[in-house]
Amino acid sequence: MKHLTKILILTFLSTYLISCDSEEISTNNAIKSFDYSLFNSFKEKSIWIEFPSEINKMNTILEKNRAITKHIDNELGTSLNLTSEAVEDARYTSQEIIQIGLNEGFFQNHDEYLITNLENDFQNLDFETGISNYERNVLYLNLDNTTFEKYNVWANVLKIINSEDSSIFGAKSQKGCFTSILAYSGATVAVGLACTPNPTTPASCPLAISLKALAYYNMIDAFKD
Repeated sequence: MKHLTKILILTFLSTYLISCDSEEISTNNAIKSFDYSLFNSFKEKSIWIEFPSEINKMNTILEKNRAITKHIDNELGTSLNLTSEAVEDARYTSQEIIQIGLNEGFFQNHDEYLITNLENDFQNLDFETGISNYERNVLYLNLDNTTFEKYNVWANVLKIINSEDSSIFGAKSQKGCFTSILAYSGATVAVGLACTPNPTTPASCPLAISLKALAYYNMIDAFKD
């Protein structure tokens, strides 16, 4: 957790105005496209978010992870409700996270396919090609608008993590590290979309989800050392 006490994040609370409970604005048959307003807003403005140093001193990953979630909620006025064991504990491998997701119902069989394809593309091609293929695979699923939004947020979160460290999804990265980040970030998005936003700042939910994924990335950053 060498970066955990201070994580450089990008704020979009004044410019990114989507809600966690945003209304569907088009029918399921309308042409969908990925919206990267979240990621672009992250790039435009940056702030430092401090995590209490006491978190580093906690004995278990579970304690640290719950403390991180609580701190994010306190800072943003959200309620992430990350009740899944896979998200709370943060010790599992990619396959273990996927299996928990399938058992608990926040992952479907196509999610395993999407994660596997992202793994292969990031390892053998490059990040942008992997994201492009991911977009095409998601659009092929012909999802309803609410479900599609989950995958749209996930793509934004992956871009945010990649902007934090472009080597994490590269060919030279340790596969066990970045595959866990893929599965964990997907689980965080899937579970976190039940987030209760700050009434005055509806965009706080996507920000909270992104912060949680970034905190996980920083917790396992030791893989790269």
